[in-house]
Amino acid sequence: MKFRVPTTRVTIFIVVALALFSTPAVAWALTSPKTTVKFPAESAEVHGRLQVGGTANHQVGVAGIRLVLRNLDDNTYFDGKTWQDSFIRFDIPVHSPGETKTRWSYSLSASKLKPGNYRARAFAYSVEGNGDGFGGDWNEFTYLGRFNPALYDTEISSPSDGQTISGPISVTGVAHSTEGVKSVRVVVRNTETNHYWNSTSAGWQSTFVTVQAELTEPGGTSTNWTVDIPADQVAPGTYFTRAWVRTAEGHGDPIGRGQSAFTVNAAEAPMVVQPKAEPDPIAVDPSVTVGEPVPDPTTTEPTATTAKPTTKPKATPATIGSTTTTAKPTTKPKATPATIKPTTTTAKPTTIKPTTTTIKPTTTTAKPTTSAPSTSAKRQPFGQGNVSWELVASDDFNGNKLDDNMWEYGWFRSASNSKYDRPVSGGETACYHTDQVTLAGGELNLTMRPTTAEENASGVCRKRDGSKAYFVSGYATTYKRYQIQPGTYVETRMLMPGQGNVLYNWPAFWSTDMDKAFGSRWPHSGEFDIAEILKGQPCANFHYATSAGGPHLQTGKRCSTVAANKWAVFGMKWNYDGTVEMFHQGQRVQDRGDKGIWNLDPVELAGSFATDYSHNIALQHGLHDPAHVGYKEPTAANPLTVKFDYVDVYKLPR
Repeated sequence: MKFRVPTTRVTIFIVVALALFSTPAVAWALTSPKTTVKFPAESAEVHGRLQVGGTANHQVGVAGIRLVLRNLDDNTYFDGKTWQDSFIRFDIPVHSPGETKTRWSYSLSASKLKPGNYRARAFAYSVEGNGDGFGGDWNEFTYLGRFNPALYDTEISSPSDGQTISGPISVTGVAHSTEGVKSVRVVVRNTETNHYWNSTSAGWQSTFVTVQAELTEPGGTSTNWTVDIPADQVAPGTYFTRAWVRTAEGHGDPIGRGQSAFTVNAAEAPMVVQPKAEPDPIAVDPSVTVGEPVPDPTTTEPTATTAKPTTKPKATPATIGSTTTTAKPTTKPKATPATIKPTTTTAKPTTIKPTTTTIKPTTTTAKPTTSAPSTSAKRQPFGQGNVSWELVASDDFNGNKLDDNMWEYGWFRSASNSKYDRPVSGGETACYHTDQVTLAGGELNLTMRPTTAEENASGVCRKRDGSKAYFVSGYATTYKRYQIQPGTYVETRMLMPGQGNVLYNWPAFWSTDMDKAFGSRWPHSGEFDIAEILKGQPCANFHYATSAGGPHLQTGKRCSTVAANKWAVFGMKWNYDGTVEMFHQGQRVQDRGDKGIWNLDPVELAGSFATDYSHNIALQHGLHDPAHVGYKEPTAANPLTVKFDYVDVYKLPR
């Protein structure tokens, strides 16, 4: 056998290879761990919580992963807590440390992400400390936002807003959803008798109820729908209708719900229908924990947002304040988001209610001083900068009574049809009464007083546990009339009694879920405390549960300092992704620990249902435990009043 001498090229290759394998660094690289990124897949479109993961292997065992998450649009990197400008890798554990092959994964809250293009790259390292010498595997993907961008909306085709018709009533519309339309719920309300159409009993009732519309294409991405009310059940007068869609995946219409206000011509209407007798109120479920709010036990249907003004010019923002042609009591000029508010005159059943444009009267009496006046020609969200948010509802509390298209008195009162109402919480020591909610000078007043001797003798004013209450106060809520959803900024301006920086008792500006399709009872339905006066100061908080019937959890109250007897502005920005920002006097509420910005993410805490429900707005003046700082009992000579200057609701741009 003849030995062949290698060529010069082959010889050089062999020598270099031997040299390389004798170099520790290169040998380490060639025997380093190997990683894969399995998800998100290359070019995937991702929504919701980000899940990154894959596999890693090494012959001596894998110790961990160093992960790189990069936003390709702004060239920033995630360091495990925040995004920064410089390159960084952060360590994450593997599922089976020390094994020669293991899975790994990392989960990132949607609140830490924004829509855009990203790269996920993973570097494994072994138990010997060797790293992935070939730079790790990576995939690039697009993040769409917190939720699958499935659209759902519904519109009312007929009767159109402001239309005059004759009986029967046929409410029709079109619903859309890329997830498929499962149902459309509709409320039809006679705004003169304040009764609702109930298709099940084929009659009208005083308690709120929705009806199921008939769909032409159930489950389709677009379908026509209809609700019919026969002519013999239609009285002359004015009506309001609202509709919203439910999708096949259980999502509800969070914005853009169809609505219409119309008039039935008395000359054509066949009869004036008297409401049917209603059953006795249902008692409150005894299983509900005393001390926390629960939905009205007589309501079994999902609650819709049910009111914006029934007579509003198309070209101006919807105004939800009470309107009247009577001049206001003397007060300083009060501007509205739309300078002129529609005024509805009293209409006979046989005629259409005309609308006029009456400028609010102006006088010279000044309100207490404040750093947040509401006297500009066009009020803007306080402390939010020059934003272009759409004003969709605004109440300046003009007139002499609450606008019943927007507000209700109390929480449980509809169950008893009484002017008295039990407290929302078991910790309250005052009942509520409709007469303690008054409007004067463009302000809503919730006044607390002692009960009278007659009230004490009869026991009509009671606490949640049924015992006598010796104080009575005021409460207003949008309960079944109007609701807010993600994509909303809501704001109010309050004046609270007290002394110095200690505010008296338990005033509150808050919201809670009323849509039972997304949670049975409090706290699973969620509660946002925008400004709840606790121990003398306004606090922000989120109450929740992680499962239906689960234990009550809360984020821990973040409190601010506000002076007594002066106006202060409180707001909540409920973003489309479900995150929430609270504002006191135009400043973001801070975390109690590091005094930084408080990042409230209800979805992260309570699950995805936290963005599917709708909230009512509540304005409250309660009385709590005498041991609390700021406890102050009113007297007959010195009742205590909490004032609200306005409530504004804005729709955020997408």
